[in-house]
Order: sequence, then structure tokens, then C-alpha cells
Amino acid sequence: MRKAKRVVAALLVCAMFVMILGGCTTKEPSSGGAQSSTSEGGKREPRSGDKYTIGISMTSIIIPFYVTIRDRVQELCDEKGYELVVLDAQGDSNKQISDMEDLVTQGCDVILCNSYDTSILRETINRIRDEDGIPVIAIDNALDDDVRVLTCVQANNYQNGFECGKWVAQQMKGKEIKAALISGQMGTINSLDRRDGMIAGIVEEQLASEGEVKLEIIAQGYCDNWAEDAAVVATEDIVSLNEDFNVLLSEADVMAMAAMNVLENANMLDGVLVAACADGQKEAFKLIKDGKYGCTGTNSPVEIGNLAVENAELWFNGAGWGDFSSFTYTPANCVWSENIDEFYDPDATF
Repeated sequence: MRKAKRVVAALLVCAMFVMILGGCTTKEPSSGGAQSSTSEGGKREPRSGDKYTIGISMTSIIIPFYVTIRDRVQELCDEKGYELVVLDAQGDSNKQISDMEDLVTQGCDVILCNSYDTSILRETINRIRDEDGIPVIAIDNALDDDVRVLTCVQANNYQNGFECGKWVAQQMKGKEIKAALISGQMGTINSLDRRDGMIAGIVEEQLASEGEVKLEIIAQGYCDNWAEDAAVVATEDIVSLNEDFNVLLSEADVMAMAAMNVLENANMLDGVLVAACADGQKEAFKLIKDGKYGCTGTNSPVEIGNLAVENAELWFNGAGWGDFSSFTYTPANCVWSENIDEFYDPDATF
């Protein structure tokens, strides 16, 4: 856990450089790797058998978010007559490297890959692309720029953070914001984008409406694997500092809700505005509807599944490496009490 007094200026400078533009396109493979054969109409033939096969390599399939992605991709594959192979690395990076190779061996035409580590799969993914001609689509978590995926399907983390940050500043207008910050996995691009987006949104709204910045991050805690239990520890560490704060900023609902429980047990929740910038979890939506939770950003696992399969189909139908944007974003939204009914589905899986 890291204490940070009056760090807004430095964080804002960082935020100005992390906005990711989705208009870039991927480059052709550097080598003449094996390619799927194409029919006269440009449609690629399946690499094995008479059905297209999609593979999924997941770091872990435990939390409902990733279960929902897997289930949605399965539904779409069933509808379209594709085979689906799902491998769970169970949090083991070395196993995930092996899983990726296994999906190649099983004749997958496209591989979907979710990994918390932004670089460890670099050599494997680039080799699969160059030597086997199989595209890898990153899902939910972006990888380093030199990991040459076909596209990355994810929420627009920066924009979600920015919109939620603006909302926080609007609710706290006229007051100095003293915020505790609960961050996700240290070193991940998603964590950085969400955090910088929130800070930039607060700063922009305060400058526009009040002509000055009144924001102090009193303390921050990282949470390994974005986990609930890690958020509890991080919040308890912040509470132990005995610093007053009036806003709790979180990079994910699951961590924010865990932090709320800690604050409630410490009789500190009253007077604290709780705001996350992801993921649109239904439990958070219910708290928003009940007036107990400020806002969150949208990060729909169903939409990620839809767009992942949609991009795979473009590849099946003959689109080339350079025809895909570096990022395929799901829509960005700040969800709060005024628009909650547009998003809340009590029967949703996630």
C-alpha cells in the first residue's frame, strides 16, 4: 500500500500520455508463416475438419465475469456450428503458454486469449502468428504493443474512467476531494487506464466548472488478481492510517464493494461517496438503484464475447491482418441513479 500526498500534478501528466487510440491497424506477419487456405470467394477454409474451431486460453475461469465470457462464446459457437476448445491455466503462466501451444495442435482457426501478464505470452503469440498463421485475439486485458494480436476486444477503460471521474467531480462540486484509491493488479494496462481516466475526468470537470483542482489521493492500495480478499486487506491498511477521506475510488466493482464492507464495519461509510469505473456488475447496479453506491462504468462480458466471435468471423470470411483495428471497444458509459434502469438486469449472470 502506497501513501500519496498531493500527487495530482504528476498523475495528470501520466494520464495525458496513456489515452489509447483504436484507429491503428495491425501489421502483416514479418515472415511467410503458414496460412489457412482460402476459397475462390476469399473465405478461409477450416484448418482441421469441416468446421471452424475457436480456442480460448484463459488465465483463470473462476469469477463470474470470465465464466460469462466463456458461456457467451459457447452459445455463439453452438448457434453458428463452430467447435470451441476452452483451456483454463488456473493462474499458472507457464501452463497458459503450454495451453496456447495445445490449441494450435488441436487445429484452432482463431485463438482467444485472456492474460493478466502483459508480456509473458509475447514469444508464444508472435510465433503462433508468424509460423502457424493463426491469429490470436486478446480479450478483456490488453497485452504489450509488441505482442502482435489480431485485435484486443475490451472495454474502453480510459473513457469509462474519464466519464466516471467527471461524475464524481460533479457530485463533489464545491468540495475538496480527499480520495482513497483501490487499484487492480499492479503493472496491468487495464489498471493504469482506468486509474488515469478517473483522475483525468475529475481534473477536467473541476477545471471546467470551478477553475481549480481540489483533489488529493490520501492513499492507494493494489489488489492482486483484482480479488475481493485483496481489496479487504488494502482497505484495512488505508483505514489504519487514520486519514480522513470523502471519496472511495475503485478500478472495479468487486473491489469497491469489498472496501465498502470494511468501511461500514469501521463506521466510516457515512459521508464517503463510492465510485468505480468498471465492471457494471449486477450487484453494484443493485446498490446504485438502492442509492447506496455512486457510479460504475460498463464492461459487459456478453459484449466482449459477441465482439470476439464477430472478429473471428471476419477472419474466417477472408479479412487480412491489416484489416483489424488494434482495439475493438465495447461502449463506454457511466452508470448512476439517473440511467440505472437502462443497464440493470437482475437476472444477468454477471
